[in-house]
Amino acid sequence: SPYRLRLGMGSDSDPAGREDDDDFLLALFDGHGMQGHAISELALRTFPALLANKLEGSKPAAAVDLDDDEALDEAVAEAATAAYAYIDARATLSGAGSTATSVLRLGDRIHFINAGDSRSFLSTYVRSTGRVEIAFQTSDHKPDVPGERARIEAMGGQVVQATHSSRVLAYLPDGKQVGLAMSRSLGDPDADVVGVISTPDVTSLSLRDVRSRRAEEDGVPLDDVELFAVVGSDGLHDHIDPEGIASFLAEGFYREAGSAGDSAGGEGGRHGPFSPLRACEELIMRS
Repeated sequence: SPYRLRLGMGSDSDPAGREDDDDFLLALFDGHGMQGHAISELALRTFPALLANKLEGSKPAAAVDLDDDEALDEAVAEAATAAYAYIDARATLSGAGSTATSVLRLGDRIHFINAGDSRSFLSTYVRSTGRVEIAFQTSDHKPDVPGERARIEAMGGQVVQATHSSRVLAYLPDGKQVGLAMSRSLGDPDADVVGVISTPDVTSLSLRDVRSRRAEEDGVPLDDVELFAVVGSDGLHDHIDPEGIASFLAEGFYREAGSAGDSAGGEGGRHGPFSPLRACEELIMRS
């Protein structure tokens, strides 16, 4: 993201407020419906600035020490929820919506923000052993998830089981019935009345704790453990599980050519490390 966050009131060492070159934002918006691309493009254009502005202006971020993890986590959750709601209120095209999954790193804290059935995850990679493990992944918001179904049915909605996924039924202005394969999204105004919401689940973790736990469990030094985050749509996750995605990326990003477990050479072989762009291209082709 090109947006830089300057949070808090500043200090003698950082009078403008906190800014860290290691901070980042990843976000993916997967549109659905005939005009779904318009909703995902709206989210893509507006979400980074919305999140930055809402964080910079949030009371917790301005009023407390940014080393206070609980206060920072609360500020991120409030800002992200407000940003999703802002986009949702302006995504008024009938029969069109988008998933929204985001990962925000601020210092030691990493925040996973998810609404819909796209997915984000955090993976660890141990250089000396080649071990890859999913440290955290978001949960898909599907209509048949008990809590999601309860909300939908409480608002008079109906959840049905389709061939490959559960769906929540909604009616377009022309009376046509559609089945939405997720219970949370941006847009989809016709489904608001049957319990489809934009409110994301937000989970915050300490990168230090994740790295320390993996190093302790594997008996390796901290600097032997790499961490990386991934965001992907159901078009990826329906075909490749998170462990497979993480293993592929770790091999490309971190393994040197000829190392143990490296892929064979030749046509289509990988001799890592390779760029994130190339990794995305190859994963798209595989899925």
